[in-house]
Amino acid sequence: MADLNLTSDKLLGGNRSQLELMRFRKLIAPADLDHEGDETAAECLIMSLASRSVINTKGLHVSVTGECGKGKSHTLTTMLKLVSERFRISGAMSNKALFYMEGLQPGKAIILDDTSLSEDVSGILKGVTTSFRKPFLYRTVNKDRKGQVCTIPERCIWWIAKVEGSGDDQVFNRMLTCWIDDSPEQDNRVLSRILD
Repeated sequence: MADLNLTSDKLLGGNRSQLELMRFRKLIAPADLDHEGDETAAECLIMSLASRSVINTKGLHVSVTGECGKGKSHTLTTMLKLVSERFRISGAMSNKALFYMEGLQPGKAIILDDTSLSEDVSGILKGVTTSFRKPFLYRTVNKDRKGQVCTIPERCIWWIAKVEGSGDDQVFNRMLTCWIDDSPEQDNRVLSRILD
């Protein structure tokens, strides 16, 4: 599992100018209005969005993990506001729903929040992350028992919020895992912000 303590400077290559870092921070600034802390998670999610446009990438898929009630869902919800509605899918879905969605476009951000991944969804997630630059094919039969090929388009990124320690290691080894700040200091900052 990718246990990385990343900062925007490391994500941007470590040798970036102050101006470039300031531009990067401007991308995250709107999230700061709605969410206290968890800058590393926000930076990882922004870089994930950018990965859709990199020609030779396998995409950057992000798992936000931490204890219950510490801000995983709020972090994803806040960052999701930065993504146009036409480029995001969130909410509960059945195991094969993505294969049958009409108009599913390349480059969607697919968000699974505090969802236990079934064996089917885990298999799909492994497949789409492996074939990131091309559509992922699923062969099945339709109601008339005729062969049918369904696809999930290329360059879709996945954001998953999960309680620490849950899930399939093979799935989460393919993702950048970042932890929500569960320190007492973070709790105090959140409480202070709520009371203001």
